[in-house]
Amino acid sequence: MYAKSLATMAAVASLSQQSLAFNSHRHLHRQEAKREVAMDMVTVWETVYVTESEQPTQFVADSRPQQTTLTAFTTMTNMEPMPEQSSPSEAAAPVVPPVEPAQQPPAAPPVEQPPVAPPVEQPPPSSAIQEPPPPPPQTTLSTAVMPAPAPPAPQVSSPAPPASAVKVQPQSSSKPPTAKPSGSNKTPGGPGFAGKRGLAYNDGSLANTFGSSCQQCGWAYNWASSPQGLDPKISFVPMLWGDSPTHTNHWDSDAEKALASGSKAFFSFNEPDIKGQANLSPQQAAASHVKYMNKYAGRALIGAPSVSNSNLEGEGLAWLKSFMSACENQQEKCQVDFCNVHWYAPASASNTLFDHLEEAHQACGGKPVWLTEFAPVGDPAQTSSFLQTVMPKLEQLSYVDAYSYFMVSSGNLMSSATDLSSFGKVYASMA
Repeated sequence: MYAKSLATMAAVASLSQQSLAFNSHRHLHRQEAKREVAMDMVTVWETVYVTESEQPTQFVADSRPQQTTLTAFTTMTNMEPMPEQSSPSEAAAPVVPPVEPAQQPPAAPPVEQPPVAPPVEQPPPSSAIQEPPPPPPQTTLSTAVMPAPAPPAPQVSSPAPPASAVKVQPQSSSKPPTAKPSGSNKTPGGPGFAGKRGLAYNDGSLANTFGSSCQQCGWAYNWASSPQGLDPKISFVPMLWGDSPTHTNHWDSDAEKALASGSKAFFSFNEPDIKGQANLSPQQAAASHVKYMNKYAGRALIGAPSVSNSNLEGEGLAWLKSFMSACENQQEKCQVDFCNVHWYAPASASNTLFDHLEEAHQACGGKPVWLTEFAPVGDPAQTSSFLQTVMPKLEQLSYVDAYSYFMVSSGNLMSSATDLSSFGKVYASMA
C-alpha cells in the first residue's frame, strides 16, 4: 500500500511538472512581442504499475492518446529574432530589447508662396458696345505764339492770312482801316533820342550786337522793368507789363533805377485789350495807371497802355478810346504823354498801318503815337521790301515819335547771335 501511494504521488508530481513547464513555455510566448509562433504540444501518458500482476494485457481500441499539434498566430511587426532561452526558468523574466524610435527628418523650411497676381480684367467680347476712344488732347499755342484772326485788307484781292506775331510776351491782331495816311516832313526822334528807331528785344546781348550796327537806333525795351544787360549807351524804356503783384512788387525800385540811368520814357500795361496778355478792363487799367504811373509824371514821358490793331469789339483802338474815357471819368486823371500801339498784317496791306496810326493819334486826343510793335505776316521774303516801303513814311510822320520792329532775335532781325538777317540789315542801315 505504501508502495502504491508512492507510485501515485510520483505520477501526480510528474504531471504537475509537465503542467508547469507548459504554462511557463506558454507565458514565454506571451512575452514575445507580436511574433508568429508554431508549437507542437504532446501529451505523454505514463502508466504506473503498482503490482506486477495488475498490468493490462490488452488495450482498449482507440484508448491511446492521439498526438495533437496546436498552432498559434500573432501579428508580427518586428522581424528581429529573439535570443534563445536556455531553460524555462530563465524565460520567466524575458528581456525585450527597447525599440528606438525612428528619428524624424528635420522639418523642411516653409516654402514661401509667390504672391498671387491680381486677376486680369478681361476685355469685353467683341459683341459688346465699346465707347469710342477719347480724342487726342488739343494743344494751345503759348502766349508768345498765339495768332489772332484778322479780316482781309479791302485793297487786297487775295484773302489775308491771320494777323499774328511770334514773340515772347506780346500778341496782336490786325485791323485794316480804310483811311489814307497823312504824312509830313521827316522829324527827329522822340524825347531826345538819336532817332525814332528802337529795338524790341528779350536778349540784351543780341540787342547790343544789333545796336552796334544801327546808328539810328536810339532806344530799346524788353516788355520788362529792368534792362537785363542792355548797353547803357542805348536808352532803356521800362514797362509795367501788368498790374499783378508779379510785376508791381518791383516796379518802383526798377523805375527809380531806370531814371537814375537816364531813361526818358515809361510804358504802361502791355495789350490789356487782349485776354492772353495783360487782360484788363479800361476802368481797371485807368485806376492802376494812376496808382503806378502817375507818380513819375514830369520825370519821364508816360505812355498809355499799348493796344493791338484788333478790330474785335472791345479790343484794339476801341479799348484805347474806352480807357481815355475812363481816365476822364475818375477823380484823379491819368497822366498820358503819348499813346502806344501795335500792328500786324500782311505786307500787301501796308497802307493799313498808317490808317491805324492816324486813328490812334485821334483817339489819343492828338498826342504823339509810339509804334512799339509791327511786322508783316506771311512770306518772310517780302519783309525787306515792306520795310523799305514803310520806314520812310514813319520817319516823316510828325506825330510818330518812335517805332520798333518786332523783334531783335535769331531768325528775325538776326540770322544768328552775331549776324544780322537780310531785312535786319535794311532796318539797321536805312537812313
